[in-house]
Amino acid sequence: MPAPLFSPHGEYRIFWCGDILCTELVGTFNEESIERYIQDMKREVAERTTHWGRLADMRRWDGGTPGAQALFKDFAEWIKTTHCKVSVQLLPDSFRLAIAANSARTLKTRHLYQVTDAGHAVQVLSDYQLDTQDLLGLLASGNANTLN
Repeated sequence: MPAPLFSPHGEYRIFWCGDILCTELVGTFNEESIERYIQDMKREVAERTTHWGRLADMRRWDGGTPGAQALFKDFAEWIKTTHCKVSVQLLPDSFRLAIAANSARTLKTRHLYQVTDAGHAVQVLSDYQLDTQDLLGLLASGNANTLN
């Protein structure tokens, strides 16, 4: 495999919170960072045999290059092959929510929601009968950098 043309831009964190795979995306992403993100996501769920949900905290995400956005189509197809019941994107404002929702329509995927309120994100995940107790505790504690 040839060396990447650019160093990865954009940062992310991935961690489990009960039945929920939480990710935080920060900054502007290029192809190299999205490729790493997708590979890390695949590693996290590789041995997961029970249903789970995904919460993508995108409140500090600033978008991505066209190449990075194109990689999300493959990501959307891959996630359909897992035990993921629902994905929720938590966005900072209605403007970015509209952009994300428009992009999501092109993916032709179901069970993908965009919200601007953390409580609403937890409710959507709960509606799919996922254990959100750990997530509720994380949000309520005020200690979690990733979801505050």
